Amino acid sequence: MSCWASLSSRHKVTASPASAALSIAVVGAGRWGWNVLRDLSCCSGAQLLAVCDSEPRRLALVRERYPEVSCHRHSQELWGDPRIDAIAVCTPAETHFTLAAAALRAGKHVFVEKPLCLERAEAESLVVAAAQHSLVLMVGHQLLYHPAIEWLRGVIADGHLGTPRRIACTRHNSGEDTEDVGPWWSLAPHDLSAVLYLLGRRPLSVSATQLAPQGAPGGSRWARAVLQMEGGLCANLSCAVGVGERRRRIVIEGDLGTAVFDDSHGAAALELYRQDAHGVLRLLPNSAIPPRRGLVPGSDPVDARLLPLRLECQHFVQCCLEGTTPRTSGLEGLAVVELLEAGARSMRRGAATMSWPIEGPRPALR
Repeated sequence: MSCWASLSSRHKVTASPASAALSIAVVGAGRWGWNVLRDLSCCSGAQLLAVCDSEPRRLALVRERYPEVSCHRHSQELWGDPRIDAIAVCTPAETHFTLAAAALRAGKHVFVEKPLCLERAEAESLVVAAAQHSLVLMVGHQLLYHPAIEWLRGVIADGHLGTPRRIACTRHNSGEDTEDVGPWWSLAPHDLSAVLYLLGRRPLSVSATQLAPQGAPGGSRWARAVLQMEGGLCANLSCAVGVGERRRRIVIEGDLGTAVFDDSHGAAALELYRQDAHGVLRLLPNSAIPPRRGLVPGSDPVDARLLPLRLECQHFVQCCLEGTTPRTSGLEGLAVVELLEAGARSMRRGAATMSWPIEGPRPALR
């Protein structure tokens, strides 16, 4: 069964005991792992029990901030600990598969930072293992927990844009690249997951390049892609590191209007445009836009940079405690890895277009 046909399927998950908090261990206490363990420690129904990192300096910081948490240098020390219910993997992408697979074999629920892993076959095996052991497997596609994404989804569902035609995503970092896998694997998962979530359409083809656009700063690294979707939809992605300005922007164009979400400066600026009688796009005043899920258009969510991660962590805890499937499940992570792998192949071959779907069987979940 194709993972695209299976995205709505749900395997049975065994809930953690409701009488106790979900005991969690975090593997990887680097820059982002520190944020994850901070937010997990604040989640209702969760207990941060252990942290694992190979760097003694990082573990010293953990001991200072969380003296009640046990610290470990080797992840193998966690698998056999019956007190640990769940593992959060926040290590470099190339280690995700090995750590997540070991945690699932040990009977632990697993949260994995994006991307789920670096190969489709590995992602499939993780999805199957989670299903076979009735465990939660969740991917850290944090953007899907941003209130502005829910607002965009509501704008589409309520017909403000008419029929969506095109979505453009820009994700540029001004600093140096801190991940070995490059901007395609490190940055594109955010927007690929958002495109799938917002449009709910199956990709038909993907074309990608690492070539920098004309005028790009020297030393910058780029990944640009075009996805052709069912129903004539087109998605354009631009990811870059080492550029002059931080950019976070999603623009959705329809036959009646356009919606814009700009988070470039840490504040969720939301705009909605509608075509007038002459076909000219006009910016609607905030008062004319119905709020969605408590988010007022044009205003900043409280702690805009922190809120999505906190919501994501709480969602993981809730899914483990209740035995439910996460919004960013392993199957959703597999769909994103398939697109990443196809785009990477396009970059290597210099192909104008990659055919879709990728050849080969997908896991059938029951």
